Formats: sequence, structure tokens, C-alpha cells
Amino acid sequence: MSSLPDSDSGQRDSSPSILMVSKLYPRRGKPLSGTFVHNQVRALRRAGADVCIMTPVARVPRTRQKASGEHGAGLAIDAAATDESAVYVHYLHVPLAISTRLEMRMLSRALQRAVDALPPGTSFDVVHAHQVFPTGFAAMRVARRLEVPLVVTAHGSDIHTNPHRSRAIMDFTRRVLDGSDLIVTVSQALAREVDSLAGSDRGSRVVYSGVDPGGFSDAPQRQAARSARGLPGAGVAVCTLCRLDAAKGVFELLEAFAALHSRLPDLWLLYIGDGPDREALERRVRDLELSNAVFFSGSVAHPEVPAWLAAADIFALPSHKEGVPVSLLEAMAAGLPAVATDVGGIGEVLEDGRTGYVVPLKDPQALHDELERLVSDGASRDRMGAAARETVSKKFLWDHNASAMLELYEEVLERRVSPCPEAVDVRRQ
Repeated sequence: MSSLPDSDSGQRDSSPSILMVSKLYPRRGKPLSGTFVHNQVRALRRAGADVCIMTPVARVPRTRQKASGEHGAGLAIDAAATDESAVYVHYLHVPLAISTRLEMRMLSRALQRAVDALPPGTSFDVVHAHQVFPTGFAAMRVARRLEVPLVVTAHGSDIHTNPHRSRAIMDFTRRVLDGSDLIVTVSQALAREVDSLAGSDRGSRVVYSGVDPGGFSDAPQRQAARSARGLPGAGVAVCTLCRLDAAKGVFELLEAFAALHSRLPDLWLLYIGDGPDREALERRVRDLELSNAVFFSGSVAHPEVPAWLAAADIFALPSHKEGVPVSLLEAMAAGLPAVATDVGGIGEVLEDGRTGYVVPLKDPQALHDELERLVSDGASRDRMGAAARETVSKKFLWDHNASAMLELYEEVLERRVSPCPEAVDVRRQ
């Protein structure tokens, strides 16, 4: 628990104590979920901040488990595999199509009960929520009760997709945008979308996500990485790292690959990750008679990601919508040149012609052509891959992210009416 601001100087004598709330956080069955939040928490702690992470976990009613394929066993949490200090907050999930307001009520109450159950004397200086909806609204209720500032990080779909699903979601989203002390976005493009949605200049701050370069520098060499995972030892490999969902452009990537493979039989493709469209993607692979050239890793624990990326030569992400994808930053840290669509903040990270190629959205010919340029030119791959690694090491590290966030926490605390409100015991009713 951090100390309070000095009443005379207005300055703090230690880093702030943060209650971080995110539905996206690694847990059993979802090892890649929210790894960016986990890495941010670790970086903030390295920088001296006291961070309590709470991650809401939806409980699916038994009547829906069979139909949805979700089972009670899937609700069990293996916290030791990610962060033993994480607090997993279970709440009864109400489908948004039935009642968005009831879902928000269930989530907010569960989060408040979890805060009340913390040891007596626990206090926080700032509440920081990841995603404007739904987590941001529940966190806003907690922050108001604790009388501390609320910082919300918008990541992408919570701004450019979710609000347009219903009037109720739009209402909750705007309430969070108006009611938070600070909105942080992961790209300049997303900051502009926030302003558009809020109807005014919200004064959002951009803090890019990052990577931890240690795991990538320790990754095995390409041939060793391929051999250990039963992948082809020869040929050029294109890979993607994402949720296997049509919105990530996984089918466009397959079609572009198929056209290239017909002329370059040593080329192969690796999908790293899992998702709802994996079965459909595998069927399409069989239809194209490419089963010997397309490989699926399945779900991968985050510490294993560098070794999987080390097996590839080129990274591709023809996604339809993004903030700044951490998978792209990780591929760059692995020294891979990339081909990605010009959506969200991708163009702010990937330098066209220097660290890879930026292609128009849903343009299969452009995707095909730029992949072919990299496949056919090993020297360009090496040069761009080295430039990509250098870019990440200078601009996109988690320690940089943590430093920026600490400055913003202090800013919102200083902005509070002087004298700053004293830390509030979270157990106070």
C-alpha cells in the first residue's frame, strides 16, 4: 500500500497503489487471454508500484453450458500458472441480448464484494480498468465508492465495435468516457475514435503496449525451434499469432498462401493460437489439399510464444480491426518482418518498407504480393527483421509502458481538488 501525498509539498513519497481490473487475464484454458495486462502488471511492480489485479470471470448458467460448450470445470482457476496474487472474481453472466443493465449490475456487485473482502486497512490511490465496456463501468462504480480517480485503457473493440452492438452498450460506453478521470488508448487512431464517440476532445493519452525482450533473445534458433515442434526443417515459413477468428483475416491469409504455395511448394504456413474458427479453417485447408503445408499450434502458453515465432521467417496479420496488436510487437521482437493491414494503430508501429509492409484492408492481391516479395528475397527479410527488432527495443518495451502509466497516475492524483482525498479503507460501507 502506497503512502499518501505529503500535505505540504503535494508530492508523493512512493509509487501509487493501484487496483487494476481486467476481464482479460491469463487463466487455465485461456493462457493467452490478457497477457498484455499481465505484462503491464509485472512492469509496474518492477517500477515499484503496488498493484492488486482483479479479473472478473463469467459464470455461465447451467442451462446454457451444454448449448455453448462451456462447462463448470472450465471455471476453475489455475492462478499459480500466471499470478498468485490475482483475485479472480466470479459473477453470474447475463447475456447482453437479454439485459445489458442486469449484466452490469451483476458484474459491479461482484467486483465490489471482492473489494470489500480484501484485508482490513487495504487502500488504493487509483482504480485502473482495462476496456471501457464492460469492465470500465463496473470499475467506475468501485472508484466512486472509494473516492479515488479512475483510469480506463481502451484497447480497440471496446470503442470501434461493442458500442455499435446496441443502444444500451453505447450508453454505458459514453458514461464511462464521461465519468472517468483519464482515458488511455493504445494508439493515436484509437484516441481519435474515442473523441468521435465521446462527441468532444476527451484528452485521451496514448500509451503503447510493449514486449519483454528477454524471452525473445533466449528463444531457440530457427532449426532447433522447428525440430522441437515437429515442423518442417526446410522452406520459408509464414506465421500468424492471433485468435483464430475470421475478423483476424485468417481466411484471407490462407487464400493468399494457397496462391503462393502453388508456385512455391517449399513454402509453409503456421497458425499460432486457437479460436472459434479453427475447425472451419482446417476444413478449408483440407479442401485446398494443403494439409501437408499448413500447421496449427493450438493454444499456446505465453512463455512458449517466442519459441513458436522463432520457427518462422515472416509474420502476417491481415486483421480487420485492431488497436495495436501485441502479437505484432512480439513478432517484431522475434526479428520477423511483417505484412499487416492498415487498420487501427498498425501503421503507427509497422514502418512500411522498413520493418515490413502495410497493406489495405481486405485486399487479397496486395497481401499476396507483399508476402511474395518477402518470401522471394531473403536479404530483405533479414534487413527488415533486424530493423523490426531495433524498433521494438527503442519504442515498445513494457518498462516504457509502466513509466508512462506511473506518470499518468500521478497526473490524475495531482488533478484532484487539493488537498487530495485521503485513501479510503476498501472495507468501508
